[in-house]
Amino acid sequence: MCGRTHGPTLTCGVNGIHTRERVVTRAAPQNRIFPPMNIRPANTPDSFRSSYRRQARLLLLLSGVGIAVFLAVAIAVTDGTVQASDESFLLGLRSDADPSVPNGPAWLLPAMKAVTTLGNGWFFTLVVVLAVAVLAWRRDWSAMWLLIAVSLGGFFLMLALKAGFARPRPVVVPWLIDTAEFSFPSGHAMMSAAIYVSLAVMLARGLRQRGARAALIAAAVLLSLLIGFTRTYIGVHYPSDVVAGWAIGAFWAGLCWLGASMWSARGGGGPVAPGEARGN
Repeated sequence: MCGRTHGPTLTCGVNGIHTRERVVTRAAPQNRIFPPMNIRPANTPDSFRSSYRRQARLLLLLSGVGIAVFLAVAIAVTDGTVQASDESFLLGLRSDADPSVPNGPAWLLPAMKAVTTLGNGWFFTLVVVLAVAVLAWRRDWSAMWLLIAVSLGGFFLMLALKAGFARPRPVVVPWLIDTAEFSFPSGHAMMSAAIYVSLAVMLARGLRQRGARAALIAAAVLLSLLIGFTRTYIGVHYPSDVVAGWAIGAFWAGLCWLGASMWSARGGGGPVAPGEARGN
């Protein structure tokens, strides 16, 4: 015969001998990035669901603006209307006497080369592999698969776009580093906008202070902007390549986050709540 006493204790009696066992309850698993809408306490206000609608509208807006800007730039590149301004921009970054010499102090070129390294394929691979390993260790499966979709899907999308447009690299100025492949869109700009900003948003959701969250996301956006600018400074991309890269990167990241949000709204979830340590 068993009965519950005050608190999480279960009292059982067998042949007149009473024992007590502590009942351990475990909270339902939650998603770090998108807590599922159908797993919520009964007294949770309806604003919980409305926040998802606002989030979905924001992601739709981000993706819509991104694809609209990309298509506008792509049309301008295809019909050649931006070629003159692209070349003028690159020439403006070089010395009038010698186009192989960039404008600016002597330390600027090494700094630009260092920053552009943060957008190289091998560096992105290292960052994503480490991040995926950490997310898997923390059993944050939703964030892990979202990051894989953003990075791996974005990589194949970039290759398809480069092959489809097949725009040659700039020839109006000498390149200051060795590179290959086609020019449009900039893979550095695209992948940095998608991956670094996505990682920043994931990390920001674990911070309590709104200012800290905003600063982290702003730093990721600034890093993407700097990486994109370095590609024009060293002469391997037209500015239109970079703008298109930022735009399509924002589109792809927004699309992946929107898909994750919709999946979560249908009941998908990860194992641990935001900020909760692994194993707690």
